[in-house]
Amino acid sequence: MAVWRLPKTDPNLPLLEQVRVSRGVVLEDAAKADPFSIPGMEEVVSRVLSAVSAGSRVAVFGDYDCDGICGTAVLVEALRTFGIEPLVRLPRREEGYGIQPEQVRELAGQGAEMIITVDNGITALEAVEAAKELGVSIVVTDHHEPKDRLPDCPAANPKLNGSGYRDYCGASVAYLLACALSRAVGRPEPEHLLELVSLATVADVCPVTGPNYHMSRRGLLQMRSDPRPGIKQLAEVSGTRRIDGSSLGWQIVPRINVAGRMGDPACAYDLLTAESTGTAAGIAEHLNRLNRERQELVKAAFEECLEKYDGSYFPVFVIGYHHGIAGIAAGRVAEAVKRPVIVGSNSGGVVTASGRSVGKFNLLGALDECQRRTGLLERYGGHRQAAGLSFAARDLEKIQAALDQIARAGLTLEDITEWVELDGVIKRPLSLDEVRELDILEPCGFENQTPVFALAGPARVLREGEGWKKLSVYNLSFFVPSGLPVADGQMIHAAVTPYIDAYQGTERIAAKAVDVRTHSVTRDVLARAYAAWRQGRRVSEREEKIFGELGLRRNGQNPFVELLKSETFRRYGVL
Repeated sequence: MAVWRLPKTDPNLPLLEQVRVSRGVVLEDAAKADPFSIPGMEEVVSRVLSAVSAGSRVAVFGDYDCDGICGTAVLVEALRTFGIEPLVRLPRREEGYGIQPEQVRELAGQGAEMIITVDNGITALEAVEAAKELGVSIVVTDHHEPKDRLPDCPAANPKLNGSGYRDYCGASVAYLLACALSRAVGRPEPEHLLELVSLATVADVCPVTGPNYHMSRRGLLQMRSDPRPGIKQLAEVSGTRRIDGSSLGWQIVPRINVAGRMGDPACAYDLLTAESTGTAAGIAEHLNRLNRERQELVKAAFEECLEKYDGSYFPVFVIGYHHGIAGIAAGRVAEAVKRPVIVGSNSGGVVTASGRSVGKFNLLGALDECQRRTGLLERYGGHRQAAGLSFAARDLEKIQAALDQIARAGLTLEDITEWVELDGVIKRPLSLDEVRELDILEPCGFENQTPVFALAGPARVLREGEGWKKLSVYNLSFFVPSGLPVADGQMIHAAVTPYIDAYQGTERIAAKAVDVRTHSVTRDVLARAYAAWRQGRRVSEREEKIFGELGLRRNGQNPFVELLKSETFRRYGVL
């Protein structure tokens, strides 16, 4: 159960208009991305074109996650149009993030005269120095935050000062480099690569706003109309009936990421660049099997962490599972315990871990503070919601204690409360056209969430199975757990996402239930009940329970209290 946050919108408006009013934005007006608004792009383009003119041997060095794999594929395919067949190097997860001096030496030994990084490199000071010593030219394309000192080489990165738009993923930067190269020689932009950009933007949890929306939308339409063989085969093995932000994030992306988590990212690269259905089908089946193994490992790791959880404000778990699943396990545990969480594995006395946050709690800021207090983190980096780190296993207790103190001081009730952000209200039957209009928001993702609407009305129980019921309110049908105590004609409250279910050529309106309850408590209703309660009149058992949990008294003065302090309100509340 969660607290619903309801915007002030007119339920008589069409659904898309309610979304626009609640979010205050019209995505369709998003500006097209400008490659040269990225700082450093002109110098990178000049250096790459010089290498092309000289016929230099070029290597592309990417990353092991979906963004890095997609970005590598984008740049390699773009360079091929210039007559270059690049060397491709994707590091395994155990090699660590970012290009290292030994990898520069490896590529130089293979004849590389220029290395272009994708989705990494902005902090690779030692690797750049190694390249210089070997006489290898290196240019960086990245989107991560730079440190105080920049590498001594051309670097295109939207996080550098003077950027026009900061929120591109690594694959977007690679694509914009490809666009800039094409523009420089009078060629059309390689828009056929946008499906990889769309996939990477959703995968890397970048805001699907502004230029990101513009590129991701066009890439999504490509995936729907004429997907490359690898994406088509992943959709088939994962049972994806419709490609949208949700299916990309929950079905397609995990089967690409699993290559880097559980094995060799080159496998996913081969899938995305496969030219034939036959080749792609075999790789997709392999990745699907790996993903099933990953799901089992995550489930076991999640259960072990919950068994070990002691109620601390910032738990750190060291478990005996493959380190590639640490981030997923941390996310699931954080969601369950409503606390920031770190999960890692011990190898040779060094813990390699991933962290996930809750609410607006700044995870990277907490690690910065932990390092100031203890100095015990060997490596760390990331952002507010997710981070990676390593430390000596012997220092676990000191790091755990410091993080717990930091979280006790910094976590708020809002951070540890589960929220459902609503875009509007449904108070009538919907039409197919009205629901179909919502597709213009796709691909939904970070800062462009899948729209959710409040729905209240008498329910019809359509059918039941083991562990589920199918209900209908107005003309929307959706599934709920069988444990929900609802009978025919009973009023229920649901937070739902309507969609068009197309099956065997027939379209009908359905919905995905995000949260369903038999009761809701709004702030206004609670305020009126409180006034009646203070006058000695009867109120509902639930309302009286909330007042008790808040420590309120019928008589005398009551101080101002935060509604979120009531566990009952956090289960049934609407703000």
